[in-house]
Amino acid sequence: MHLRGTLTLSDDDLSDALKRLIDEHLIQSLKSGERLASLHQIRAAALADITHETPPPLKSETVKQAVICISPEDIEGFIARTMVRESALVAGILDGAIERMRTDGSLTLLAAIVRGLDTGSIGDTVERWLPHLDRLGIPSTQATMVAMLAVANTEPFIEEKLQAHFDAARLLRDMIHHDHRQALINHLEPQLSTLLTEEPNWRAVTALLAGLFGAPLSPSLEICLAKLQPDLLAMPLEEAVELLETTGLVEPKLARIWVNEVGQASLLERLTHEIPWVSSVEFRNEPEGYAVCANIFYISDRIQSDIHEDVVSLCRKIFAFAPSADLVVSSAISPDGVPVEIGGIPVATKRIPRANLPAEALPTRNKRWIAAVAQRVSSNGMSQYLAESKRLLDALIPLLEKLIDGVVRGKAKTQILDRLGTIHDASRNLTRPPDPETISGKKSATGVSDLQNILNYCSANLLRGLIELPERAAASYALATDILTQIDKASIEEPWMLIGAAPSVVGTTSRDRRAG
Repeated sequence: MHLRGTLTLSDDDLSDALKRLIDEHLIQSLKSGERLASLHQIRAAALADITHETPPPLKSETVKQAVICISPEDIEGFIARTMVRESALVAGILDGAIERMRTDGSLTLLAAIVRGLDTGSIGDTVERWLPHLDRLGIPSTQATMVAMLAVANTEPFIEEKLQAHFDAARLLRDMIHHDHRQALINHLEPQLSTLLTEEPNWRAVTALLAGLFGAPLSPSLEICLAKLQPDLLAMPLEEAVELLETTGLVEPKLARIWVNEVGQASLLERLTHEIPWVSSVEFRNEPEGYAVCANIFYISDRIQSDIHEDVVSLCRKIFAFAPSADLVVSSAISPDGVPVEIGGIPVATKRIPRANLPAEALPTRNKRWIAAVAQRVSSNGMSQYLAESKRLLDALIPLLEKLIDGVVRGKAKTQILDRLGTIHDASRNLTRPPDPETISGKKSATGVSDLQNILNYCSANLLRGLIELPERAAASYALATDILTQIDKASIEEPWMLIGAAPSVVGTTSRDRRAG
């Protein structure tokens, strides 16, 4: 057992220590029985700090050993969290990763490690960027919007209102970003060459290339990849598409080499054989550049339930198999070759530049940047977020009742408006913790939660509507109806059991609230 050898304890002493740790709910034994894990990240971090107050061991050495021991399924998240918590520990992470790869390395494991290094580096950069938002007067609830402007490299608009947001976005793009993926790859190049040439797992190659997106490939790694000969005509169609489109995003020259080795015409002919109702593929010059074109015959709703998605999917596959094309043109056409229309509007006609249909690695990495921002500005946990929401809502409702009563009587009190203003300011910094899919980049972190929107509206726009009655009566009624819908949604979807009970306004029914 690795733990016994590391701690140099007898079997009896080790058994007693593990039993106490498990009984005290500090660790758990995983289902396999071969690994131990913490029960709670916050508790684990506190234990790590306590046990390293007086070295040895140094925390960097502990992190190195953890990377060597941790399960492949957990290594990505562990690396990312550790780097964000203490960026100085990256040396220990790299040492552990190098040793782990040299003993039992695989392309799949390496892909998970580089994703963890990338996510951790992103989190560290965001950590250094966020303090600048206060200086620019941007509330934390708008930080994810700024991150979205930054990763999309959006051209400024409505600058009289959003100038500070674009300044912050430019600052994030220009922030020094310490990317450690290339350092790891440089240390592992001899072993990586062996892994790539010994019957590689092509899905793992795709995952590795996606994990390296944003970091330059070293010349030696490029040469090694160029020598590979993926059998693009024999491997499953979707696997070939994912490999080529990811490679085309990371290193376009490499994608062209692989396509030329098997023949572009043969690859495109494969599409017409394996995808139903696809026309022949042709190339032509268009004002936007070199275009590859193919259509889908629209035969029946019963067998083509989402023809729009079918056309977009075909465009993606054509781009993958034609890496030299700048533009893809595709339509849903009738059996006589005419684009299908409904009411004079084409059902699915696409003319897409390559930059507008990137491989999944690009939007996934952009989502990681946005998720890193969401994670930094959010509450420490869902319980804290719900407790703060409940506190603000419970304070908000009595004040609104008094204000509405005062408006009806023509005796609204300004001190109530001041207290509502305090709640409004607090709501601007109330952010929902992202879920695991958001953190990993599988789901976007943009948008305002229902609870944030309820608090923000009821402490600001609702008051303006009351003050400007009856002129704004229709608009105020429509907005109030939307807020009631969001209250219903929050009452169902938020895990209020974590804090015992929901706020009174969330716990009541729509009918009760409307009657009130």
